[in-house]
Amino acid sequence: MPAKLMEEGDDDLALQMQVNVFCPHFLSKYFGRRMQQAGKGHIFNICSISSLKPTVTAGSYSISKVALLGLTKILRDELMSSGVKVTAVLPGSTLTGSWEGTTIPASRFVDPEDIARSVIACLNMSPGANVDEIIIRPLKGDI
Repeated sequence: MPAKLMEEGDDDLALQMQVNVFCPHFLSKYFGRRMQQAGKGHIFNICSISSLKPTVTAGSYSISKVALLGLTKILRDELMSSGVKVTAVLPGSTLTGSWEGTTIPASRFVDPEDIARSVIACLNMSPGANVDEIIIRPLKGDI
């Protein structure tokens, strides 16, 4: 839902928070408790580069991704003593269905496979290692 904050609909923030914060919050609590009991596990939250540098043309989206990064940091601090890993994934513009119809060349985007490979790399690390954040951005800059 690309729109500047002053131009977006009144319900846009609520929808973005529902999808990007509330769902991960409840899922993380549900699975985090089970992982705590097991003494292992790994939670990945797909944040966005907009978590660090908000995008003016995506106001409510950026707000929700900043909140998701905050949730991820709290989870990491709370779960680390029980052996549960928590990682924030902060991709830049990634060539997914949300960019369907764009005329921007594919070479300007991050490939979704790169993000998947980075998550797999985290899963293959030793039990004592945790990657706090994965930041992957387009080589030629943000779109």
